[in-house]
Amino acid sequence: MRAAFAGGGGPLIFAAGEKPVEGAADAVKAAFLEAEKADRGVGPVQAEAKPWPYTNFGAPGTVVSSQAVADVGATYLRFANGVRLTVRPSQTSRNQIEVNVKIGNGRLDLPRDKATVAWAAGTLTAGGLKDLTATEIGRSLTGRHTGAGFGIADDSFTLSGGTTPEDLNLEMQLLAAYVTQPAFRPDAFERSRTAYAERLRNAGTNPGAVMGLKLAEVLHDGDKRWASPTLAELEAAKPEELRALLQPVLEKGAIEIVIVGDTTVEKAAAAVAATFGALPPRAENRHYASAGNSARFPAGGAPAVRLPTERAGQAIVAVIWPTHGRFPDIQDDVSQALMSDIMSDRLFEKLRGMGTVYSAQAGSSSSKIFDYGYIQALAQLQPEAAQTFHDTLAAIVADLQAGHVTEDELTRARTPALEELRKARESNAYWIQVLEDTAQHPEKLDLPRKYEASLRAVTLADIQAAAKKYLSEPKAVKLSVGPDA
Repeated sequence: MRAAFAGGGGPLIFAAGEKPVEGAADAVKAAFLEAEKADRGVGPVQAEAKPWPYTNFGAPGTVVSSQAVADVGATYLRFANGVRLTVRPSQTSRNQIEVNVKIGNGRLDLPRDKATVAWAAGTLTAGGLKDLTATEIGRSLTGRHTGAGFGIADDSFTLSGGTTPEDLNLEMQLLAAYVTQPAFRPDAFERSRTAYAERLRNAGTNPGAVMGLKLAEVLHDGDKRWASPTLAELEAAKPEELRALLQPVLEKGAIEIVIVGDTTVEKAAAAVAATFGALPPRAENRHYASAGNSARFPAGGAPAVRLPTERAGQAIVAVIWPTHGRFPDIQDDVSQALMSDIMSDRLFEKLRGMGTVYSAQAGSSSSKIFDYGYIQALAQLQPEAAQTFHDTLAAIVADLQAGHVTEDELTRARTPALEELRKARESNAYWIQVLEDTAQHPEKLDLPRKYEASLRAVTLADIQAAAKKYLSEPKAVKLSVGPDA
């Protein structure tokens, strides 16, 4: 270490900012030398941590109903103020607890035809709390195991974090504080705006980045709820718009909490009673998807959607077919998923080794909120190989629809799916995902109950039927991302 700091090879100093530094390199060097001179012989000064102030949210709430569902190991509780809590104790991950809080209705309540500042939702936690900045929160909670992230989902805004049995009460205090005492500091909004703008400026050189930014909007028929903001929209956005969007949701939106991990129902209920259960009355139910706020897939058969990029020699081409949501027919969902996996294996096998095709794959996605889903086949390739991809894919689709599938192919698709499910069931993250919404929609418990049996029940005839049902040429949307688009 002495040798590293002895000089001769450094130090190397890098300075970056929105505006040029007056005096350029000479000014940066002078500032460094002055700071180095002042700091000699002086140890680091640690800012004093402020005490954690968010410990009292009012009189603890009262549980007015409780129901245990033995086959999934979950208990459902409802508090007098309308807050719902689902708890699944588990020791598969010792000393670990995951918490997910769904608030309000998320994208369901956003306008279809107008851009909003929902892209900045994550700055709720980055902006800290009224009495503590994000940095001060970190100092106050040093040595404790807590976390908080905020974002938007199709049917809610979400607060989530991980903790330990010892810090569960503190974790719930932290999450409840973000609901009741958010600071909405403009500097966090500006950092998010700057980062997003940089992402937009750089995306044009990379077809994968362009696709990541634009695909959701394309596949939701231009619906602004899934659109990335443009540079003009970013520049026009104001921090106060985020407060206007989120404050009513945080104050009155329905709240559903799922806690999974190394705890008990009693301890989890007590932690929620003292925090979210103590809040003023909330709406009891989050909204359903309906005709007025549903998701829609673009009409097929139109000319290919083309997204231009600046980088020569690389493109992405895709064909996407509409399907349905995951519920109520889980067997149908599983059949199309395995059919997509077989199609993916065939695409890879047919196109591998071609110097003009870098990767090829297929997969399916289905919503738990909307009657909406899709199967997608894509390849990253040199632009001149696009027709080869389309010809190969068309031949594979025709084969699947003709029933030319072997038991070996089905086994190679089913076995890793079963193994992935087995491993997932041992994780808290899996149970958080499958239990969310089930307090309000108990029919969604069919997912953990039936999924494995559905996987095992898929036959070769089901694969053919799924291919005939979904891989229809007139319904498909074709996408091209690249320099020739």
